[in-house]
Amino acid sequence: MRLSHLLLHFYLFTAVWAGGYAGALERIWLFQAYEIDALNDPDRQTVGFKCLHWEPAEDLMGMVIAGYCRNGNSGYQACRPARGANRRCTYAELMLHLGRTPSRSTDGWSVDNQATGRLDVQQTAITTFNKFWIGRGVTPPDFKPYEAMKGDIYEYNDYIHRLNKVVTDAYVEHKTNDNVHLWNDFDGTRDQINIARTGDHGRHLIEAARASPHFDGMTLVTQNVGTHPVTGAAWETIDWAQTAKQARDDGITDGRTRIQDFRDDFYRPGRSPRQHLMVIKSYKRAKDAANRCRRNG
Repeated sequence: MRLSHLLLHFYLFTAVWAGGYAGALERIWLFQAYEIDALNDPDRQTVGFKCLHWEPAEDLMGMVIAGYCRNGNSGYQACRPARGANRRCTYAELMLHLGRTPSRSTDGWSVDNQATGRLDVQQTAITTFNKFWIGRGVTPPDFKPYEAMKGDIYEYNDYIHRLNKVVTDAYVEHKTNDNVHLWNDFDGTRDQINIARTGDHGRHLIEAARASPHFDGMTLVTQNVGTHPVTGAAWETIDWAQTAKQARDDGITDGRTRIQDFRDDFYRPGRSPRQHLMVIKSYKRAKDAANRCRRNG
């Protein structure tokens, strides 16, 4: 009985950490963009601004699909540092600016890399998660795009694109040998987010596929995409190309059709797996756009 309890506790711990770690990384990614945006003239800066009064726009079914900030750009409040008018917000101060934090304390939010003096992304993600989990028993809550930057952005995929564009545009205008680490750090965090999101999504994908009658008699080939830095669990997803190949090797002639039928159902519009997949694809597109910029810059 005690062993079953421990296994359940470990499963819940792993499940909670799976999505929560990616959410913590996304907050760090925002802060890294905020630091890069500081290179722009103040009147061009857009990151680290929160809409004070958001006006939602609904479709004919009453669902919120967009919106705008009341009073336009003047309706956005910049992150305010605690000390001094000529200073930018720290990571902790930006987290408080986003809101819904367990407390208003700025202590213990981040960990610096001792070698570089910059944020240790992995350790800061862990401390960020713990701030919410220990403080309130919740994972880091999703923030609205209009709570993070100007531009009347409601949809999260649009936010990823717009934030990435701010950073890539700044690379063209402001990158030097002395500050190129800002973009290297931003790119590295984006890649960590994509791995964490792919691994978290893969857990649900594999579970659903194994339970699906579409794959009766078929072998599902999984692919390791990384290791969770806290739990040590492997992040996996399904390798569809290898699964189709294995089906052919096993004499199954309709393997690709079965895969497509499952995917059409699993990712049908309106389901959360489709939304998760779209976000993963948005991060991949952000990487492609950044790579093009870095090559041409």
